Amino acid sequence: MLGVDTDLQIFITQLERVFKKSFNTFELMKKLLTLIFSFACLIEKDAIGQGCSDAGFSSAGSMQIGGNNPIAIGSEKYNVNLSLSYAAGEQNTTIFSVQPEWNWAINKESRLQFRLPYTFVSGNLGQSSGLGDPVISYSLLIKEKQKLKEDTARKDSWLWLSTIGGRFGINDASYTGRGQRPLPMTYQTSLGTYDIIFGLSLQNKDWHFAFGFQQPLVQNNFNAFVHDSAASPNELKYFQSGSLWRKSDVMFRMERNIEWKDVKFTGGVLPIYHLGRDRFTDSSGRKREIEGSEGLTLNVNLKLNYKWTERLFIGSIFGMPLMVRDERPDGLTRSFVSILYLVWRY
Repeated sequence: MLGVDTDLQIFITQLERVFKKSFNTFELMKKLLTLIFSFACLIEKDAIGQGCSDAGFSSAGSMQIGGNNPIAIGSEKYNVNLSLSYAAGEQNTTIFSVQPEWNWAINKESRLQFRLPYTFVSGNLGQSSGLGDPVISYSLLIKEKQKLKEDTARKDSWLWLSTIGGRFGINDASYTGRGQRPLPMTYQTSLGTYDIIFGLSLQNKDWHFAFGFQQPLVQNNFNAFVHDSAASPNELKYFQSGSLWRKSDVMFRMERNIEWKDVKFTGGVLPIYHLGRDRFTDSSGRKREIEGSEGLTLNVNLKLNYKWTERLFIGSIFGMPLMVRDERPDGLTRSFVSILYLVWRY
């Protein structure tokens, strides 16, 4: 009986540890959620500009916040990421997305990533929802350089990674609202284009630098939102986007990682430069360049990642703009983006 009692006591002790860790994690996430959404509400109320302008490439493969190191996945071949995002868009539209993401470590040097969002949009012109544009990317480790850190007497690996991928327009961005009135791009769940994505990343345990390029190859945007004679006062406040013709973008990400026990914090800046003036078709059918649609958007990003178990991770991401373009007809305007995510490795 003594042996049974001892085993039972060991089991109870282990169970108490599990519940204690789960409770502590819950308390951490509750405090984190409160902080994020309180800050988000403050930003939404007092923001002087709106930006973001990410057409998908800044979170593709090795370019995503915190990096995406193919050999860091360990012995697990797959990981599944489920994220919930809340954002404030153009004219205070509310944008909520659910996005599953799947990563496959083909080998120790390469990884395939696939993600597909489902988006809900609500604003003063109506509501919309639907599947967003899927993004597929392939990342490859092209070089690893090890350097001995004198202060810790350990080797520090610098990794060069490349990424190639694409964003695929799932519809033609022509969703209409009340009375079949065309809706601007911020209400659309797709950009209506087929884009190619290239990226290069340099990262180690503490730093992450990434460069990306996104080029629309097929322009399939049939959005019909223009400032015509029937436009309401609210409609006139939105950017025109009739048959929008998007130009390419480049980005540069610079981040610092700080780790403490099971927590990893990442903070950095994300400049995105729109390389040319977009074009749209006005109410008379004339194609016009959009002055002010080219130029720089400067974003700041923060990420907090917690390792719950060896296979399960939870975390949050927050981003907001510091500098924006004058004209943003693509519907990618955000005054802030707040994301909660769960990652399971198997």
